[in-house]
Amino acid sequence: MPQFAVMELPNDTSIRWLVRRYASLLARDTDRKHKLVLPTGEFFPDAFEGDPGSINLLFWRLQEHASLTDLDVELRLVDDRDAEASGCKCGDGGCKDGGCKDGGCKDGGCGTGSCGCGSSKHGDKTLAPVVQLRDGGYRVDVRLSDAKNATTLTSAMATSLAHAFVLETGGFESWPEAEWMSTCEIAATMLGLGVLLTNASYMYSKACKGVNIDQATSLDVSELSVVLALFVALGEHPHGRAVQNLDPTQREAYDEARMWVDSNAKILRRLRRDPGSVAADEHLTVEPARPWLARVLGLGAKKKKTVDLNDEEAVAQIAASMAAKRSGATKREEDPKMAELRALVDESLTEARSSAAEE
Repeated sequence: MPQFAVMELPNDTSIRWLVRRYASLLARDTDRKHKLVLPTGEFFPDAFEGDPGSINLLFWRLQEHASLTDLDVELRLVDDRDAEASGCKCGDGGCKDGGCKDGGCKDGGCGTGSCGCGSSKHGDKTLAPVVQLRDGGYRVDVRLSDAKNATTLTSAMATSLAHAFVLETGGFESWPEAEWMSTCEIAATMLGLGVLLTNASYMYSKACKGVNIDQATSLDVSELSVVLALFVALGEHPHGRAVQNLDPTQREAYDEARMWVDSNAKILRRLRRDPGSVAADEHLTVEPARPWLARVLGLGAKKKKTVDLNDEEAVAQIAASMAAKRSGATKREEDPKMAELRALVDESLTEARSSAAEE
């Protein structure tokens, strides 16, 4: 069965929130030249055995790629699988009807999500605890419930690393606690780890009664795709590198998000120049996504009645046009040939009037 789903962009209100929160975090980032991290051997060459040593090495790789090796972090493994399983109704997933006879719920047949139990798509997402220690370092909890597979584990650890970054650079300010996990996911994407999170936002697998769609992130696939497309565009990374390492549904969502980003070049310019002003702009102008040809031909663009004073390029163009007009007018007034011709005409008219008066 194909993994494709019809992907639509988030609404303007959601996009505006994503862009402004990204801008807030970008204003804190002193690097802004993060690489695009991919789930390949190029970035993760180490063998993963599932033991504490492998988990620590994986987290260190994430730190290295995100340029956060200066943070002192210790990991603590937390077995929270019993708490997660307590809310699972295996009968809903097919175990009651004999769909998972081998092992059933007890031995993981349903607890892994293969029969519908354990799916977190509709459940509330929570941040793994990250605590700042007295010595200035951080303790990060790695929950075994997040280690269902490599995708969910890597995504959870990337989010926890971003959580430490947020705490280190000023905390969550006055942002509501309900937004904290989404904020950390945006921060992780800004640090270059967005492909890892986007792949965890929509995971397709076969189940006893059809298919199972799991979402290990707070932001959904379309929202994370917008943030990822912003990161790729701002960092001038090859779009093809991101697309090649996304799953099919994520790839479709990313294509839509990329079209939106390409249609909002003004926002990109403002993010590069002054992300703080974007974060503070409660009336941020968001243009609809338009195909490349429509942008080139100007089709579908809104007619502008006023000039956005935050658009540096537009203001510069108007200033240059006004300066050119003033310069042209000055040149015409100071043209000596025109002045000489005007003097000759005046002299001829004067002589003609004198001759007429004498007659």
